[in-house]
Amino acid sequence: MRTFVKVLPLFLFGIGLAVGCKADSADNVGACEDYVAAVNCGDIDVGIDCSIYKDLDCDISDYFDCLSDNLTCEDMGGTKVLTPGPDYASCASKANCS
Repeated sequence: MRTFVKVLPLFLFGIGLAVGCKADSADNVGACEDYVAAVNCGDIDVGIDCSIYKDLDCDISDYFDCLSDNLTCEDMGGTKVLTPGPDYASCASKANCS
């Protein structure tokens, strides 16, 4: 499950790129880094390279905010695990640049 939650943001982002993007300026790297810091669940940052968002021309910060709001870190037997909240699925629509 932990690997799934690590990879899902990048997968959803790829879907957003397929739709097409355009915006004047966006700090997607900062939004991604804020997401990683907010979740703060063990080694989650190992699987997320926020620098891949630096050349994106649209603002997907709402996507990262949604992830931050809808993921919690739980300790399960000494292992930290990201647990999606009830509105987690709604984040996917914020990952596109329409």
